[in-house]
Amino acid sequence: MSDNEEIRAKLEAQRDELEKRLERIDEDVRRPGGPLDPQAEEQLPELANDEVLDGIDEISRTELEAIYNTLRRIERGEFGTCSKCGEPIPTERLEALPHSVHCVACSEEGR
Repeated sequence: MSDNEEIRAKLEAQRDELEKRLERIDEDVRRPGGPLDPQAEEQLPELANDEVLDGIDEISRTELEAIYNTLRRIERGEFGTCSKCGEPIPTERLEALPHSVHCVACSEEGR
């Protein structure tokens, strides 16, 4: 299996896990047991939990978008090539940061 195939497989596994996580969050926020009772003492912890879930949801969606973008780059044959200078991105960098679209030099220029 090539390095790109291994990275693709890892990204697809991460994508699947994130999609499951987002589905569970959505189910929890929809409150299958019905809406909160405005008089119940449990309302405050539930609302705090909703805020945490919203944060996890936002982070997960951002990560999922990066995974989709990376998978598209793999499909188009652009993965592993710096989008700024066109030079190859080292495999070690891609293994550590598969969403990288810039080589180290171009990434440091943008700082």
